[in-house]
Amino acid sequence: MATESRVPGPPGLAYEATWGRKTARSRTFIGRVYEVVEGGGMQLFACDHQHPDQASAHDCARAEAEAVARRAAAAAAGLPDGEAMRRAIAESLPGISRIMFVGDDGTAQEVRLA
Repeated sequence: MATESRVPGPPGLAYEATWGRKTARSRTFIGRVYEVVEGGGMQLFACDHQHPDQASAHDCARAEAEAVARRAAAAAAGLPDGEAMRRAIAESLPGISRIMFVGDDGTAQEVRLA
């Protein structure tokens, strides 16, 4: 069972996913994500879920760490945030609830705006 794992971020950053407890006496577990840089770091996220075991808490933290890393990579590349893009499209096309994005390779993805 993995108790912690690192997800690479933009150059010089990594995100560490691990499990923890809300309090020392708590019987359930939570997921925690730390931003790790050379010489230190800080906690970015602690989930509100009550996981029954360390593995599910770690999986929750790992999923959040991967999402944070994707957003950081997109920001470093100058790409717009997906949720901000969805809101902007929804505001510019009132009454439209779904759109289709088609890639250069012909693959399509339906996106719900509302």
